Parts: sequence; structure tokens; C-alpha cells
Amino acid sequence: MQARCKSDFKIDNQYGAIYQKDNWYDYYIEIHEETGREIYYVDGQPMLVRTFKENFDDIQAIREEKLNQLLNENKM
Repeated sequence: MQARCKSDFKIDNQYGAIYQKDNWYDYYIEIHEETGREIYYVDGQPMLVRTFKENFDDIQAIREEKLNQLLNENKM
């Protein structure tokens, strides 16, 4: 999936990931085995849900959610 960066930001770690506003980035989600928490990987860089939601517009996921809601409403 892809998400659009809301604002420029940098993650200070050994890789020094830099993200730029209005650029699109590939991401995927994994569930951590031990904690059960969602880990978002944006261009291979892991981040927690809060960091992802604060800095990226997850337009594809929102669109899919809305489509599923519409489909479920029509089934009733």
C-alpha cells in the first residue's frame, strides 16, 4: 500500500530515515509476535501506529474502509 507524507520529518536512528511532505511512500503492516502490536514499515523503516498516523495520510486504507462500510450497508 502507499501513504502520503503530511509533513517533513526525520527518524533519528542508525538509518536516519527522512520523509518529505507530499511524497508517497510504500508501506506494509506486521503484527509483532510477542506484543500483538501493529508495526508499520514505511520504505522498510519500522514505526509505531501513532508515529505513522501523525505523519502519513493512509488514503488507501481509508478508501477501503469506506468501501467495506458501503458494501456491508447494502447487504443489510
